[in-house]
Amino acid sequence: MHEIIVHPKAHGYQARALEFSLNNRDSYQALKMGLGKTLVSLMWILNIEPKATLVIAPIKVMYNTWPAEIEKWAPGLTYTIVHGPDKLTQLHKKVNIYLTNFESIVWLYEALKKMKCIPFDAIIIDEGTMIKDSKTKRWKKLRAMREMFPKGKMVLSGTPMPNSMLNLWTQYFFLDGGVRLHSSFGEYQVRYFDPQDKDGRVWTIKSPGVAAIIHKRIRDITFTLDPSEHIKLPPVIYNFIKLTLPPKLQKMYNALEEDYFLRLSENKAIEVFNSMALSMKLRQFIQGALYTDTKGTYEVLHTEKVEALKELVEASDGTPILCAIQFIFELDLICKAFPGTPVIRGGVSNTEATRLVNAWNRRELPLLLCHPKSISHGMNMQTGGNHILWFGIPWSGEQYEQLGGRLARQGQEADNVVMSHLIMKSTIDVAIAASLRNKAKGQQAMLDYINAYHKGEIIDI
Repeated sequence: MHEIIVHPKAHGYQARALEFSLNNRDSYQALKMGLGKTLVSLMWILNIEPKATLVIAPIKVMYNTWPAEIEKWAPGLTYTIVHGPDKLTQLHKKVNIYLTNFESIVWLYEALKKMKCIPFDAIIIDEGTMIKDSKTKRWKKLRAMREMFPKGKMVLSGTPMPNSMLNLWTQYFFLDGGVRLHSSFGEYQVRYFDPQDKDGRVWTIKSPGVAAIIHKRIRDITFTLDPSEHIKLPPVIYNFIKLTLPPKLQKMYNALEEDYFLRLSENKAIEVFNSMALSMKLRQFIQGALYTDTKGTYEVLHTEKVEALKELVEASDGTPILCAIQFIFELDLICKAFPGTPVIRGGVSNTEATRLVNAWNRRELPLLLCHPKSISHGMNMQTGGNHILWFGIPWSGEQYEQLGGRLARQGQEADNVVMSHLIMKSTIDVAIAASLRNKAKGQQAMLDYINAYHKGEIIDI
């Protein structure tokens, strides 16, 4: 084997991660956000022959992060972006790195079937949880492409199981074809999990001992570490701002929660028919409004959280705040209080999103709104501020962890990162916050076990 190429500015742990991936042709790099997974990936590409590698990443990461990181760390590598109207032309180019996004996987599979020669020999999935659902078309096509990468497969994620250990099956099947976590999702599910509802929508791990079995099965091809042992990251201060609905609104909320029905006026009522729909309506209620049809029409109920945001912005005295929203009506309510406030969400062009991220990093935006799904993976925003406000908290552990990782990472100059949450007491907000804590504990337990194993602290008897 030739001498390993390590970038002179790489951290020691990044060199270890590289060596691990070279010793394991197909590997999972479960490094926390901000630890430089992209540099590890680029060094991996530099060390394989031929270097032609397909990289699949979220669209903004594909357009912004990867080109910038290539030019910074490995300017000798050539690349093209396989996206947009000329993506077929880009696919036929001879380069080292082919960048595309997850939404293009189905198209890519069909295009590759028509080509005489596959243009790449290795693949990097930049954010493994983007393929966590085995029912999607993207996963089925990606599964069919497994054998196209003889030089190796690498999956990256700082949050490999943000919501449940069920999320792991597709990611590890892509790497090993079912060797470690069984050949089908159904088998994996029934072996290690129990259904919690009659519809089979919610499954939980059978026991902590079963979780340990899964940890043990995947540890040999998974690299992770404790960031605090290698670099200094700013501590995160979790700030929970507790709010209370006025008595009349609390009574309305309770009626909706108990009856699945709420009359808003003589001619307008809200009715839901299952627990998932009820959860959505309860979340809307505490955020300030209820959608009354499928066209986006909504009725404003209150501005309790907007008033709290006003107080927070005033107290911050110009210190930038990255504010995460969940519903479109929240954008309308906030912009009435703060006209012209910029936002990054679905429908915002990549060019505009890039402009806003750059403005944020120059500390030109005292308040930037976002939907966490739109900027939660791979975006570097640590130089623009150190305060995240969850105007509305999500059920998704992935969105929660990843957005926090935009600021709590290397390069953050502040002494700490503040994560504020507007929590409405005696509502579903409390349950969501508790759920996020439990999801984070489960994921950290897996990462701690694998890290201890590779450090030699766990020895099988």
